[in-house]
Amino acid sequence: MISMLVTGSWSSVQIELDNGVDPAETWTPTTGVTDAYSAAEDFIAWIDSTFVGESASWAANSGGGNVAVTITAQASYTWTSNATAQSLLGAEASASGSDLLWEQPTGLVLPTSIVWQQLRRQGIAATAGAQGSMPGEIAGLSHQTARVRWIHDRQNLEFMRAAIAAASSPRRAYILDDATWRLVELGEIDIRRTAGTVYLADTDVVVTP
Repeated sequence: MISMLVTGSWSSVQIELDNGVDPAETWTPTTGVTDAYSAAEDFIAWIDSTFVGESASWAANSGGGNVAVTITAQASYTWTSNATAQSLLGAEASASGSDLLWEQPTGLVLPTSIVWQQLRRQGIAATAGAQGSMPGEIAGLSHQTARVRWIHDRQNLEFMRAAIAAASSPRRAYILDDATWRLVELGEIDIRRTAGTVYLADTDVVVTP
């Protein structure tokens, strides 16, 4: 799973939860949250801390050609999302029950597979160009660098291109490595067709602490 940090009015995102008993509460992302993965984590943590007895969770899938995130709570709520939440997160405008669907959140991609290669140490990147080129190093400070490859089908390729277009600068993303989410700075992303509707993408990344 790849969650690109993207531009947008994240501070304006609002999702209201009303359990019909307590006063309605409204979530706005914590400052610094600018991607779907971080937003999902932030949202469920907020639900747990706001409503007694909650233990919310989220899961992503790519069924039906779309990438979807399902937010699942323990209790039943009336969920109401403002226009910004609908635009950035693909959140349903309104829903009732224990689940809220985010359909095709901006910058979220679920490749068929992801492979990390050649993990090594090097200097921290000083800056990054708008095109995502890998910058120079600062002596004495080290981050891990790697080559990351992933496979797309045709539909997923379009999601990846949209994520690249929406990405903030420098281009960064959270990439799932087994069970660990790694925040990386992305180099130039090379996308090419390998066979039929199968596409291979790869890039150099700097893994930030």
